[in-house]
Amino acid sequence: MVAKKDMDVEYKERGVDLEWDAFVDKTGGDIHQTSLWSEYEYNSKNWRGYRFIVKNENNIVAGCQISIITIRFLGQIGYVQMGPCVNEKSSDTINIVIDELKKFSRKNRLLYLIIAPNFKDADIVPHLELKKFIVKKQSLPPAPRLDATLLLDLALSEDALLAQMKSMRKRNIRKGLTMPVQFKEGSRKDLKTFYDLSVITANRHKAAPGISTLEGLYMIWDLMSPYGCIYLHEGVVEGETVCGALSFAFGNTFQYTYWGWNCKYNDYYISDVFQWNLIRYAKEKGYKYYDFVQLDLECVKAISSKSDVPDSIKQKNFYGPTLFKMQFGGSIVTYPSIYAYFPNRMKFFLIHKIAGSILARINLKSVINFIYGLSRR
Repeated sequence: MVAKKDMDVEYKERGVDLEWDAFVDKTGGDIHQTSLWSEYEYNSKNWRGYRFIVKNENNIVAGCQISIITIRFLGQIGYVQMGPCVNEKSSDTINIVIDELKKFSRKNRLLYLIIAPNFKDADIVPHLELKKFIVKKQSLPPAPRLDATLLLDLALSEDALLAQMKSMRKRNIRKGLTMPVQFKEGSRKDLKTFYDLSVITANRHKAAPGISTLEGLYMIWDLMSPYGCIYLHEGVVEGETVCGALSFAFGNTFQYTYWGWNCKYNDYYISDVFQWNLIRYAKEKGYKYYDFVQLDLECVKAISSKSDVPDSIKQKNFYGPTLFKMQFGGSIVTYPSIYAYFPNRMKFFLIHKIAGSILARINLKSVINFIYGLSRR
């Protein structure tokens, strides 16, 4: 056990920090806690990034990366994605990190601080609750909504991976592998094609693309590619790129993140065979886990039950993708609740108690103006 008096806390603002990124990797942390991701958010969204590092005898034992989001008229919000990162999971070390987060919130006059822990760090939740963090209302921004994900253990043989799939998925893959679909790795020059495919897919689902602009796609590629953290793959039929996937990789995990497809050659079982080739690629690269990144938990529960899935669930945007992913087998893991800390009790009342209920009925801009008006009286 390490005493608090033996700890040193060091703050850093922005910039690529390979020492920190190596520590995130060591703890099994997520790419969203890396300095690389922080740089992308700063350059694409103007979210200011800070990180504090807790050291014991010059060795990092814990830390956290925080994004500061400025909302016009309202103020600043702190946002911790998939963090904090703690190597020594002792109560003392976890509490030191949480106390530092609270101190950071007060010092920077944050309206509130949001913590969305990684699924691997559910043991931090009791400590958050003891330190006066509360479960965040979904209506409060930002609105990260990763309820669950699906992991494949890539230590399994290909035969074992196929054996855990639903029979329809296996049948489609076997048929798809006989079709003239070329699976290939893409590069920066192929990003425009992938972006166009992702827009087509987003429009089909009446949603926005995962990366909303082509400029943002180039930006994240240029940041991540030198460190081997980003991959682009394409499905090509008769010289035409008809589908593609943008994936992130960090530590021992390969994350299938964004998908684009123009819906051509559906009878070639494009999505099934592409997904299988991507899983095989990740396995050959030596990654331990294949992460499907997002499942809708409500859909998961309905699909997993022995009852018929209600039409209201089937009509959800994520029902189709969730069903498709679940049919690959693997392990479903759920994320902890998202927590909020309010340094100021008056702001807690105005924002959490009043604005939280209003946000569910009217748009964010109106709520911001409402709170701003209250604060001026």
